This record gives sequence, structure tokens and C-alpha cells, in this order.
Amino acid sequence: MRKNYAAGVKTWLASNFEGAEKGRVKPIEGARGFAIFLVFVVHLHEFLLPFASASGWIPQVTGFIYTVGNLAGDFFLVLTGYFIYGSLLARPTSYFQFLARQLTRIYPVFLCVLSLYLLLSVLFPTHSKLPADGGSARLYVLENLALLPGLLPIRPIISVSWTLSFVVFFYLTMPLVIAFSGMRSWSGRKRAAFFGMFLVISSFLFIDTGILPLRLNMLMVGVLLSELMARSPLPLWTGWVLASLVPVGIALRYWLVLSRHETVFEVGRAPDQTCITAICLFCFCYCLLTPGVPFGALFSWTPLRWFGNMSYSYYLSHSLTIKFLSIAAIPLISTVVRSDVGFWAIQPVLFVLSLVPGVALFVLVEKRSRGWYERRSSLPVGLVRGLGSVKVFRLVDNV
Repeated sequence: MRKNYAAGVKTWLASNFEGAEKGRVKPIEGARGFAIFLVFVVHLHEFLLPFASASGWIPQVTGFIYTVGNLAGDFFLVLTGYFIYGSLLARPTSYFQFLARQLTRIYPVFLCVLSLYLLLSVLFPTHSKLPADGGSARLYVLENLALLPGLLPIRPIISVSWTLSFVVFFYLTMPLVIAFSGMRSWSGRKRAAFFGMFLVISSFLFIDTGILPLRLNMLMVGVLLSELMARSPLPLWTGWVLASLVPVGIALRYWLVLSRHETVFEVGRAPDQTCITAICLFCFCYCLLTPGVPFGALFSWTPLRWFGNMSYSYYLSHSLTIKFLSIAAIPLISTVVRSDVGFWAIQPVLFVLSLVPGVALFVLVEKRSRGWYERRSSLPVGLVRGLGSVKVFRLVDNV
């Protein structure tokens, strides 16, 4: 009886969380799971630390968690740059079809979580981020719907949605850059030189002017990685050398965090830390994509991969869980975490609780919305496809 139940649970998990065989990279799936776990831990410590004891080794451990966990959001940007750029370069498609396909993967989950946030704002107005004025509140919601927080200095309703603004900006601009430059006919070295120069120049520009966030350039790190991986394989020892640079970079970042007494909101924002982050993630992702380097086996563990495959839903929903706990369970949690034992013992419990809305969102919304664009034949999508057939809109195909 128990064996049948366990087999049924395993079958259900595999059918829902196992990635498609085509184009999958198992170490990347596992690394996404590890990264999203780090994001949760960082935000959980940010929530728990004000109630914890300031003595002992909790602040030092938390500083290290901030150092490593801060890499996670940038890791997802590097992956976006790598996969989207490689896909656009290899398979021409119409501009509007590309946008429709990508946005229908982002918005169903985002709208669901945003609706829950707005509902909580109505039920618990003292915890709401919405302005008191009705007109300002509507404008603020529209700004969040347009995914402007992150690119612009606007406080997001969903705290982690800043990365989505970077991703959508990349969706809007990269197909046009590829199309108008004609870079598909360029050599790989010429493309790498172009984006390398763009990365350096834009970094100095972002630092000096603050026009756009410096972390936006993590997308360019993924683009350069895509060009490197498209070349002939490098010697195996190269992967081992790059793998050794990852812990060195993390240690250097940790030293900078401690020496500057940085908080969770300051970690990774300085230009020198952003540079270290870019190098670390470039090396890390190269190792994940290269057979024979130890990171591949480490991040291919099945439960970790399954968690990685639901990372987007969990990424948006975990902060909602923490927000709900801050409303409903503050007296209990603040009492438990005053002791060092309670501080660490409660974290696995809260992690398991955070999985419940994440799994529900993934199974009920994200999985069902995948492929929605291809399956639908309604007027809006038909209109988009019609626009894609008009020559002026087929910017990506004209190269």
C-alpha cells in the first residue's frame, strides 16, 4: 500500500516537474533550483533578523548568505541573455510573434500574484504599498503592470519583480538590435567584440549617469557566454580553471561586504561587486554547460531540478508567503527566533510552507499557460500573427 502510494506521488511529481527532453540542460535546471532557494533564504533572513539575537554568529552567517544569495537574481538574468540571444540568432521569427510568445509565459503567473497582493492590500491596508490617493494608486498599479519598477526608480508591489522589467526590456530590444545590425552574417568574434565593447561602455555610462541600473548588463554577460559556447569546445582544463574562480570571487565579495558593513539592500550594488558578480556567473554558467566539469553532476540532482523547473512561480510567490507571515504570525515568529536554536529551526518549516503556494501556482497557472500562444486561435493572437506577416513588422526575419 505504502509502496503504491509512494510510486503514485513520484509519478505525479515527475509528470508535473520534469522538464521537456528537447533542449533541456539538467545542470541548469538544478542550478535554477539552488538559486531560487538562495533567494528565499535571503528574503527570509531579511524578515527574521530584526527579531533575532544580534550576538553570536548569526550576523556573520547572514552576511555570507546575503553575499551568495545576491548572485541568484543576476544568475537568472545571465541565463535569460544566454538562451534568448542564442534562440534569436539561430531561429529568425517575426518580432510580434516573439513578443507574444514570451509575454504569455510571463504575465499569467505575474498577474495572478499581483492580484493576490492587491487583495491583501485591500484586506490589510496598514501593510499596503498603494498610495492613499485613488488616482496615484491606479497609476502605481499600471506602472507595475507595465513592469516599470526596476528599470525606473519605482518601488515594486511584488518585491522581486524588478528582474522581470530587465527581462522584458531585453525582449523588446534584442530582436531589433540583431535585425537592424545584420549581425547574423557577422563572424562570432565580431559579435563578441561588439557586445564586449557595449558591455564596457554601457557600464561606465550607467555608473556615471544612472540612466539605467548597472545590473542590467548581466544580460550582456549571458550574450557573451552564448557566443563563447557556440565556438569550438575549449580544453577541459579551462573549465576547471573557471570553476576555481567562482569560490574565489564569492570569498572576495564576502570580504567586501564585511569590510563595508553592508546590509542586504547594499550587497552587490557597488560597481566593483557587480564586476565580480559578472565574472563569477560567467564562469559558473560556463561550467554548468560544459560536460566533465564538477558543477554539472552537483546540480543534476532530481529534486533540485524539479524545484528549478518551478522556479518562476516560486520566485514570485515566496515573497507573498513571507508577506502573509509578517501579517498573520509575527507574535509567534518573533518569539521563536529570539533564540539561536529557534532562529535556525524555524527556517525549514517556513520553507516547506512557502512551497505550497509555489507548487499550486506552478501546476494550476504556469504549466497550463505554457504553449497558450500556440494553442489559441482567438482574435488578439490572430491579429498579432497578422501583423507579423506584414513586412514592416517582420524585423527579425529581414536579416
